[in-house]
Amino acid sequence: MSRIIPLTQVSFADVEHIEQACFQPPWSAAILNLYMNNPDNLCLGMVAGESLQGFAIFSRFETESELLQIAVAEEYRGRGIASQLLSAAHVQLEQLGVTDILLEVSATNSAAVTLYKKHGYRQDGCRKDYYVTPQGKQDAWLMRLGLSAAGKEKE
Repeated sequence: MSRIIPLTQVSFADVEHIEQACFQPPWSAAILNLYMNNPDNLCLGMVAGESLQGFAIFSRFETESELLQIAVAEEYRGRGIASQLLSAAHVQLEQLGVTDILLEVSATNSAAVTLYKKHGYRQDGCRKDYYVTPQGKQDAWLMRLGLSAAGKEKE
């Protein structure tokens, strides 16, 4: 059975492995350590037994939070893990006094955009040609969720 736990309770090597598989370029070990060990941040992992299936890292400053990374290991995709991580984070962040969550996503990442919209995030801006990829430049969408809207997630 899967469960959500603080990311610091899982193997750092497992976090690093998923990071490297999901992001180009991936964060360095130093950056991952910096975010994971900051007590102001919320870092969650979904595990089954000893296996890390995915993780989410949120920075937090007063009443705002920013989703910095969310990743699911390839072999666990399509099982709702990212959605469960977001839902759990929304609850915990609200308990910490957060009222708004921000994020940035590539406009061409349709799976992520669909996930965020399902959870009530709305596009709040656009950074034109923000990402430079082998396929060319891509826009970054800025999205926002007011946590009072988190309870209205679409099923």
